Amino acid sequence: MSSFSRFFGSMKHLASSSASQIASIGRPYMKRLSRYQEPIMYWTKVWREFGKQVYRSEKIGSTSQSMRRTSRIFQDYSMEDIKRGTFIAIELLGIFSVGQMVGRRKITPYK
Repeated sequence: MSSFSRFFGSMKHLASSSASQIASIGRPYMKRLSRYQEPIMYWTKVWREFGKQVYRSEKIGSTSQSMRRTSRIFQDYSMEDIKRGTFIAIELLGIFSVGQMVGRRKITPYK
């Protein structure tokens, strides 16, 4: 048996023993959480139906339509505009950071 296969065999054993330890630790928590399963499922269904009613009453399009609209917005900008916007955002972050340092009167962050 090569050292490569021995290494992965030992890693497999380690992973299985770790998984069983994690499972034994997690069992009490899963028992506690299992009693909340029914109310969580109920309220998830309630909110899903509520969302459907809001979509219908407000005549909101599907998410795929809104994603297409968003992608069209970004197509209007050239790569130069995106680079310029990124540079300005980085510059504003730097100015903000320097202002923070001046306000604290030291370079290190708050503790």
